[in-house]
Amino acid sequence: MRRLAALLAALLALAITAGAASPKLPGRQTVIDGYSNPDSVMATLASMPLDVIEGMWLFSSSGARIAIVKTPRDAALSADYVAVTIDGADRSLRPGTVVGLINRGGERGTYLATFYREHHLSGIGLTGSRKFTLHLADDRAFLRFVPVHAPLRVNLPSLLPGIAGRVVRRGYVNRPADGCMRVFPEPLKPVEPRYL
Repeated sequence: MRRLAALLAALLALAITAGAASPKLPGRQTVIDGYSNPDSVMATLASMPLDVIEGMWLFSSSGARIAIVKTPRDAALSADYVAVTIDGADRSLRPGTVVGLINRGGERGTYLATFYREHHLSGIGLTGSRKFTLHLADDRAFLRFVPVHAPLRVNLPSLLPGIAGRVVRRGYVNRPADGCMRVFPEPLKPVEPRYL
């Protein structure tokens, strides 16, 4: 009876986390024109009013640059913002490729996002998805990515009769390097100030 209760609790937890408001990525690769030149992207961003998350961002781990902008009206994407490649470590991705979708979260500076996980050179394009909670720092200079995991993991084969079953709590070790630094518009406070 205890195993059945654990199984039901795990399935309920998975159903609750699966229904979160993270946006759903399109089934095929989407490319938006106008993101091939970083200088023109900065000029375009400078010419319009921006929300706090909008701008050009640099991934600290790979050196890839993305632009986060409001979803264009002509794009058939169901999200508040899109993450679009400008340039990066993977040169086979065309500039302007949508690599993620972002929705506003329930708290100030918090966003729910879904990003593609893999890029295949065999013509398949971008595949798989991973959900993240994005946290914008108070100084708006850093955007931290925290992966979303199911709170419980159930080892289903061990729930068979005669085998000891267990439910394991999953935790995430938060590393400060998981995220981006703002490139444009420049943050109010310098990221690395120079002292005389």
